[in-house]
Amino acid sequence: MDLTETIVGLGACIALLVVAVALDRRPYLPGKLNYIPLMIICLAACLVLGRHLLTLIRQR
Repeated sequence: MDLTETIVGLGACIALLVVAVALDRRPYLPGKLNYIPLMIICLAACLVLGRHLLTLIRQR
């Protein structure tokens, strides 16, 4: 992955994480989807892509 792809991927993960947090904060309704696993996956992806972005920036 180059710098542009990493930035786009990181932005998409952050946006998805923000949406998942916003949807999780709504009042509980029976049958509502559980957004916690999605938030964990997005957070892990953000950490990995952030570290990859730092590595790419240091190489330049």
